[in-house]
Amino acid sequence: MIIQNTFFLAFLNGLNDMNEIILNVKNLECDFLIEKNFFKENTYLKAINNLSFEVRSGITLGIVGESGCGKSTLCRTILSLNKKKSGTISWFNKDIDNYTNKELKEFRRKVQIIFQNPYESLNPRMTIGNIISEPLNIFQNNLARKDKIFKVIETMQKVNLSEILFNRFPHELSGGQCQRVGIARAIINNPKMLICDEPVSSLDLSVQSQILNLLNDLKDNLNLTMIFVSHDLSVVKNISDEVMVLKEGKMIEYGLVNSIFNSPQNIYTKELISSVPSPIPV
Repeated sequence: MIIQNTFFLAFLNGLNDMNEIILNVKNLECDFLIEKNFFKENTYLKAINNLSFEVRSGITLGIVGESGCGKSTLCRTILSLNKKKSGTISWFNKDIDNYTNKELKEFRRKVQIIFQNPYESLNPRMTIGNIISEPLNIFQNNLARKDKIFKVIETMQKVNLSEILFNRFPHELSGGQCQRVGIARAIINNPKMLICDEPVSSLDLSVQSQILNLLNDLKDNLNLTMIFVSHDLSVVKNISDEVMVLKEGKMIEYGLVNSIFNSPQNIYTKELISSVPSPIPV
C-alpha cells in the first residue's frame, strides 16, 4: 500500500496539468471465490489489491500488465459490473455507492466501455443500425424514430463506417468494422469517458493502427477522457498520456508515458518494456 501510494503521490506532485479529477479510485479491493469449503474458510483470489489512482479530464490513462493482473476486473468494477470488497469509486467527487438509481443510470451513460472481441460484444441477430441505436433506446427513448436513425448515421460517419452497412449483420463485417460498430455504440450518447478493455488485441496490426488513430481523433474531437487497457506496452505507448503498471492487482508504477518508457523505476516495468516488439506505426 505504501509503495503504490508513494508512486502515485510523487507523480501527482509533478503534474503541471491541473485538469479536473473526474474519477477517483481509493483503496479498492476485489476478491473472487475460487474454492468453497464447508469445513474451513473459503479460498479467494485477490484480483485488485488496495488500488488507488485518479483520472483527470482530457487524458488517456493506459493500464498495462500481464494477463490475469486485474485489468479487466478493474474496468468492470469501475462500471459496477463487478462487486468490490472494499474501497471507494468516486465520479466527480461523489461515491457511486451513494448514487440513486437515476444517478447510476446517468453515470453509466457518461462512462462507456469498448470490449476486446468485437464479434462477441455484438448481438449476431441484430443489424448494425439496431446495435448502434440500442443505447438510445435505454437513455434517450423519447427520441422519434427518424431522429434515432439520423443519430445512428451521424455516429457511423464519426467512426468512418459507411451508412450502407446500416442493415447488415455483424458476420458480414470485418473485425475492424465490427470494432468501429462497438465504438459507435459507446459514443452515441456523448459520454465523458471511454473505458477501452484491450480493444485492438484481436485485430491485425494494420487494423490496430487504424483503430488507435480513430480513438485518438475521437478523444480530441469529442473531448473524451479514456482508460485504455492492454497487455501490450507498444500499444499503450502510442495512445496514452499517463501509464499505470499493474501486477497481481497492485500498482507497480505510475507516471507520464515518456517517464515510464524512458526511465522506469521498477524491475517488473523494465522487464515488460524490454519485451516490447517494434512499435505499431501510427
